[in-house]
Amino acid sequence: KEGVLGLRSVLPPAYASKAFVVDIGSGNTKISWLADGAPKSVETYGAKYFEHNTDEATVAADVKAKATEVPAGLRQTCFIIGGIPFEMAKKVRTGKERYTVLDAASAYQLDNAKGKAGLNIYRSVAEATGCKQFVFDWDANFTIGYLLTLPQ
Repeated sequence: KEGVLGLRSVLPPAYASKAFVVDIGSGNTKISWLADGAPKSVETYGAKYFEHNTDEATVAADVKAKATEVPAGLRQTCFIIGGIPFEMAKKVRTGKERYTVLDAASAYQLDNAKGKAGLNIYRSVAEATGCKQFVFDWDANFTIGYLLTLPQ
């Protein structure tokens, strides 16, 4: 459900047939895309996996396995949201633009455990998909949490 909400609020219609969405949350990471117009979503570890003594390699392998489910034709661009992507986007934003293209994971130095864990997830998605353009959406980043609070 979260992955589908993220997909609907983050993926611009013009990119529906050429991009995918990643939401790196604390508890889980959602990877989603449209397949023949229908939303598809897979979940993997979130940025607080270190609290459960799960090692980086285990997480990287699972993230890569899930990310490879994204169809090859959608891997050019990834719209990305979440707390760690927010921290990365803050470092490279110029002005008040809605979209910020993130640098490669190797360009970021995040010192706390959650930051390092989030970078591991980000790097793993990039390696598995070959995606070189990760776009952070400032407007959509806090939308999913709000939508989840609304009555069903």
